[in-house]
Amino acid sequence: MPTLLVHMKIKTEHVVRFEEILRDLVVETARHEKDCLRYEYWRGSDVGQYYCLLSFPHSTAFYEHQASPYHEKYAPEWGPMFESFRIEYVDPLSGGGSGLPRASAEPLPAGAPAALLEAQKKYPIDLQAWWTGRVPPHVKD
Repeated sequence: MPTLLVHMKIKTEHVVRFEEILRDLVVETARHEKDCLRYEYWRGSDVGQYYCLLSFPHSTAFYEHQASPYHEKYAPEWGPMFESFRIEYVDPLSGGGSGLPRASAEPLPAGAPAALLEAQKKYPIDLQAWWTGRVPPHVKD
């Protein structure tokens, strides 16, 4: 189950258009992606600072999101908007309030479409080794 926190710094002159695009992406994602558990955008305290929280029950759903036509249609426009962009894979804590399952990264199924394989190359799921075995024995996931 991949969960991501995306850190984005948008150039000031692109903030209005960026917010228009993200509103469309949120609507389209909710409409077409039954397997998307979370897809939320947040403004930060600095002008142009944004965060996106995404969570999916399995890797295939994440790659389907990344390869979706409504996501891909904005890719050429987004490039010049970013001052910086960083994906951080996060691991929801059991009992931490999110209700999301622990992080995992399953391989794509055999015969996965080329678009998903390409998305996997662009956005490899990077889980931290130190997360493994960190749950105390009295806590159940």
